[in-house]
Amino acid sequence: MSPNRVSLLGAPFRCGMHRPSAGGLLLAAVFAGAALAQPPVEPPPPPGGPVAALQNILSQEAAADLAARRANLAKLIGAMDLGELSQVLLLEDWRTLETQVNDPLKPKAELARIQTDLQARSDAVQAFLTKGKAAMRAAREAPTGTRQERDVAMLQKAATIDLISETVSTARRLANLSQLTGPGGFGAQQSQISYLDQQLAGIPPDLGVTPDLISLLTESKNADVDPAAATLVRRSAARALGAIHRGQAAQVKDVVEALDKILADTKANGPELRLIAAQSLDQLSKAAAEEMQRSLNRDPNIRDCYLAFAQGIPNVIGHGLAPDQPVEVRRTCISAYTHLAAEMLDISIVPQKNEAPLLLDPKDPTEIQAYKDRQKQHFDRIQAVCADFSKNADYLAEAVGDEDPQVRASALTIVADLANVRDRLKNLAAHPAPQPVTEPGGAAPPPNGEGAKPEAIRNFAAGVILVAAEDTSPQQQQKQAYEDLARGLDKTLASVVRQLGAPDAASRLRAIDALEIQGVTAFPAVDAVTVSLGDPDRFVRWAAARTLGELAQTETDKQKFTPAQIAAAIQGFRALLRDEDVGVRLASVTALQHFGTRAAAAAPDLTAMIIRSQVPAALAIVAAADTDPELATGDPTVRIGAFRALEAINNDDTVRALPAVLSALSDKNSFVSVAAADFIGNVGPIAPQAQRSDLVRALHDILADPNTDSDVRRAAGAALLRLLPAKPK
Repeated sequence: MSPNRVSLLGAPFRCGMHRPSAGGLLLAAVFAGAALAQPPVEPPPPPGGPVAALQNILSQEAAADLAARRANLAKLIGAMDLGELSQVLLLEDWRTLETQVNDPLKPKAELARIQTDLQARSDAVQAFLTKGKAAMRAAREAPTGTRQERDVAMLQKAATIDLISETVSTARRLANLSQLTGPGGFGAQQSQISYLDQQLAGIPPDLGVTPDLISLLTESKNADVDPAAATLVRRSAARALGAIHRGQAAQVKDVVEALDKILADTKANGPELRLIAAQSLDQLSKAAAEEMQRSLNRDPNIRDCYLAFAQGIPNVIGHGLAPDQPVEVRRTCISAYTHLAAEMLDISIVPQKNEAPLLLDPKDPTEIQAYKDRQKQHFDRIQAVCADFSKNADYLAEAVGDEDPQVRASALTIVADLANVRDRLKNLAAHPAPQPVTEPGGAAPPPNGEGAKPEAIRNFAAGVILVAAEDTSPQQQQKQAYEDLARGLDKTLASVVRQLGAPDAASRLRAIDALEIQGVTAFPAVDAVTVSLGDPDRFVRWAAARTLGELAQTETDKQKFTPAQIAAAIQGFRALLRDEDVGVRLASVTALQHFGTRAAAAAPDLTAMIIRSQVPAALAIVAAADTDPELATGDPTVRIGAFRALEAINNDDTVRALPAVLSALSDKNSFVSVAAADFIGNVGPIAPQAQRSDLVRALHDILADPNTDSDVRRAAGAALLRLLPAKPK
């Protein structure tokens, strides 16, 4: 058989191969010994065999006798074993047929030949399913015979499981790849690019073998066979669960619990088996999240499967994140959690706001009730997911403090994602959906009904009935989900704060990002975040300044800065106004603006920044004729931020900054000049009379200069009107 006729992703024996271990060599020796003890058997078929013969027929042009062609193909497929059927399913030849079946330029005879070959493909799929399920049933049977025969039987079980699972997973990878490279390109019809999925329609996505695999995980452990052989079967079964199981929400709990039992028993299960179990959990959660993305929440089965994983993974993840697990197991388990948390951000799962259902018929109570039931069921599941997260949040808190940076990073990402979900749920609970739209393009009638057409009045009345009878349970569920999620995140707060002192900058930055997203609930971390203003990493300093500034905007009566915390934060910002990084300086002036009058201590620094950058390197510049002015004055955006921070301070220090602002009025950067004119217009009216006269003259000079930029001229004119006394009427 020519190797170039098989997909590069290839037959199962090309997928998931591992280097032989000592146990594997031992098993091979056992298998070889058993083979010697058996009666002579027929030699294996010559290279190619029925697979090559089938390919040869597929390569032939249309023949007059299609019935004979069909019979030959059926005979070959019927004679194939499971391994040969696996190879046949993955042939590139089938994909070639897909590109030709709807070609209007093909002769009728050629199209008939293609249809015949496609039927053969369907026969191969059905044969694989039938023989695969039969093989799995046989694999579940307890091995009998001598110890050697039982060991051989266990090896056959492992080989059967691997063959089936690798075939299905490889076919799925080919299907996903063909969405990008196959006929039609990205977004092509599924029927054109994934024949195996199409053939599996109406058949359980796991081929109906998930219960068999779960049983093999437990029963093989107790079988009276060589322990290495039993372990090999359990590894194959654990790996197959991750590769095969799809879209069966009812079985998710059983699958997750079976894999969790492997992770939990660290004495009986070696690290390699535990890693395979973790990889299967990761593979399953990633597939559930990706299928949700592809379905756009239009398939309730896919949604239920995703939510089942989102609820199940947090319940079992603790065993996989235990400190005594190998680091690869911990990394893989937290990765499984990451996929699910990230998908929760999809608006199809938790929307940003409650939307009115479109075109509900107000006269059809069945339709209205069905919509309510769907909403209730969906948020029931969301609330259950949040409740289980809250119950198991301590595991996530421990992962935030894991000694491995990669585990810490993933855990902090989950905290940030779930904090975003919490905020959405809070917003949903606070803002019920408006009444349903009952007519496309119909404007709502006046509240009193006057001036409305009779039909509109009837629709309006029906809408009132809808609102009056509306069950508030969606908002109650959203509120409960928010509260559960908030309680869980509170459990992680202390661990997140401790990561501000982590040895690596990436963990410190992710910790601050997580705190920033948590908003007002992060106030207990204010002192630690203030210390981070002096972090050696510029991105951490930047994030710390930004977070403190945002916290200053979210203060409540119970959660607010103390005077000591304000003083420490302002002192930290003042130091950062001299930072070498422009982003850090901009974040600092923005934060000072948010602190408003409480930032008065920084007014002298802000005033100095208007004229000259306070960065040491800039202060050391001796300007020459060809020197770029901004090297000395600093970034225009930062200077504009200083104007706004001074305005927010709004006291005598703000007025004392006017002379410096006058100098900036004629700055070479027009944006700075506009900001200076705006500042004069806002602050000038409260300046002493003598100072106002100077401001008026300066503005007049700007307007009189024919070379003044148009935006500067507009801003100066507006400022001048504010300073000049109004004419008496």
